[in-house]
Amino acid sequence: AELFANDPEKMNNIIVKISTSVKRLEMFAEDVLTISRFELGEQIKEDADVDLAVFLDRITMDFKKTAESKKIEFSSNYSGEKTRVAISAPHLRSAIWNILDNSLKFTKEGGKIELFSEVKDNTAIIKVIDNGIGISKEELPKLFTKFHRGTSTLVYDFGGTGIGLYSSKVMIENYGGSITAESELDKGSTFTITLPLVKGLSE
Repeated sequence: AELFANDPEKMNNIIVKISTSVKRLEMFAEDVLTISRFELGEQIKEDADVDLAVFLDRITMDFKKTAESKKIEFSSNYSGEKTRVAISAPHLRSAIWNILDNSLKFTKEGGKIELFSEVKDNTAIIKVIDNGIGISKEELPKLFTKFHRGTSTLVYDFGGTGIGLYSSKVMIENYGGSITAESELDKGSTFTITLPLVKGLSE
């Protein structure tokens, strides 16, 4: 701490990185417990009603600090209108944060990540778009499998638990949604989540 006492910017970056690591550890523990419950056949759908715009505002504020600490530009683009999706807030946060965190790991300094959302045919569509190093065609089908961390060490030499994207898939599908990924090496990746709107409500 004394080393950076006269450099507030570096000190702030260190604090943000520590905070991010703590969040990752907390979410990992929560994801493991949730996955265990799902894999035992338990249906978890309590409080499945989230105001998407309010929710995305909060996650944008949190993730923006994390992205800035890595010198990555983060932006969000979504309607401010009330759109209620049928999922619990903790599960949606975990699902989206895992994808954002994945994009952060695979996007180089100076890169860009965008969080985008729209509504079509009573379905909310949420996208995380990055211009990172991309994912090979061989790796794409394995992305959402348990403990998968990438087999090409030349390209995927990154840390991680290997359950982030798997837990996102499990959580989203539990609420009748879907999650997919498209990518091209050296150009970036797009992750797409779809979720049903709360019944009886429209945009």
